[in-house]
Amino acid sequence: MRKEPNPYAPPSAVIVVSQLDVEGLRGLGRFCSVVFALQVAALSIDLLAQIFVDLGVTGAAHLSDLVARSAAVAFVVGFVAFLAWVRRATLNLRAIGRPTFASPTTSVICFLVPFASFVLSFFVLRGLVRSSVPKAKGFERHAVSIWWLALFVDFGIAPFRKAFRFYSGPGYLATDVLCQSLAIALFSVALVSITIVIRAVAKSQECLSAEAELSPR
Repeated sequence: MRKEPNPYAPPSAVIVVSQLDVEGLRGLGRFCSVVFALQVAALSIDLLAQIFVDLGVTGAAHLSDLVARSAAVAFVVGFVAFLAWVRRATLNLRAIGRPTFASPTTSVICFLVPFASFVLSFFVLRGLVRSSVPKAKGFERHAVSIWWLALFVDFGIAPFRKAFRFYSGPGYLATDVLCQSLAIALFSVALVSITIVIRAVAKSQECLSAEAELSPR
């Protein structure tokens, strides 16, 4: 006996398309990229200001403090936007039945748990890339690993970088500049890597959304 479909149950394709928010994902990704670039610029300016502080230039300390606060604000804003991006990307994958490391809310929490977040965040992002871009090649395939490694080394040298800030004078200037330059380089590599991840995931989910719209209803 043939089973008649439920007329009150909308087709799965309609549900998928309605739950996919590709435009929101793309907008969050662009915003994150801009904020990340501002963070790198603020860190670079802070490095120059700190050099002037060590050389005893008047007003350099005030500039360094102002730039450091601006960088902190940019970091908070960028981090919140990035968490919103992670949640949106996970929601899109769940809507089309793709596997993810955790639920949308849990994925966000993975970035907030002290200490454990450094490991959990890696698996969350790797899961997003593997589900969104299963055939990723080249730098896209290893971008998450490069992001994680760059941040790991950056956090590792952070205590030494802060310690040198307590010293001043020609004897410590070169070491301070070296540590700051290395930190900026590592942070830049991390931000470039995560920007590539954001763009690759958004581009892939646009294709998935188009496939869902063309699927039979």
